[in-house]
Amino acid sequence: MAKTLNEIEKLVESKSKDFYKYLQNIIPYSLMNIINSISQETNVYLFSGLIRNYFLHIYDYRDIDLVLESAVDVKKYFKNYNIQINSFGGYKIAFDNIPIDIWFAKDSWAYKVQKVFDFDLAKFIFQTAYFNFSAIIFSLNEKKFYYSKHFLRFLQNKQIDIVFPLNKNYDLCIINIIYYSEKYNLKISNHLINEIVKYYNYQNHDFDNCQKKHFGYIKYDFKYIDDFIKK
Repeated sequence: MAKTLNEIEKLVESKSKDFYKYLQNIIPYSLMNIINSISQETNVYLFSGLIRNYFLHIYDYRDIDLVLESAVDVKKYFKNYNIQINSFGGYKIAFDNIPIDIWFAKDSWAYKVQKVFDFDLAKFIFQTAYFNFSAIIFSLNEKKFYYSKHFLRFLQNKQIDIVFPLNKNYDLCIINIIYYSEKYNLKISNHLINEIVKYYNYQNHDFDNCQKKHFGYIKYDFKYIDDFIKK
């Protein structure tokens, strides 16, 4: 991996075409057709773990996360698949063995928290990511990455940090910090450590329930979480 932020930025810019080919190889043809059809109706952006893993040279993914600039009839496109509304207003779709999360821009933090109603989605939405490794999106219409310096610094130092401090589910953030730091051997910034310790010490928690919703089971018991935070 290149060392300076300028070198890393050039690397990210150079990977757009390769990343799109990568998507075509790993996403089932039938699903890619649906996504391409949606992109004829509105701008479609891919975000989250699939991009992070690609730049970490980890070529697997747990799910696919999409944000759409305008609302579409999701049921029309996925009429033969199980569709659920998740707790934050997005759609969760079971596409064969691939979980898909779809969000409309109006359900993003830009609308609900920042009250921003007139903005360029591609230049804003990645800035509302909680973690720095999520501060990047890929435009499927333009076949282009949009990102912030936070993502470039993550590639530089492999250190998890906060970008956008407001979040609805701090318990899940703590669980994800444990999960990602251990699975991908990532460091945790001092800034993030201070934030989670402060939250952990002064708030009530329901780690079991949030893990059941996220993983389908309890991955870390309370003692494990407590030891992780206090170490």
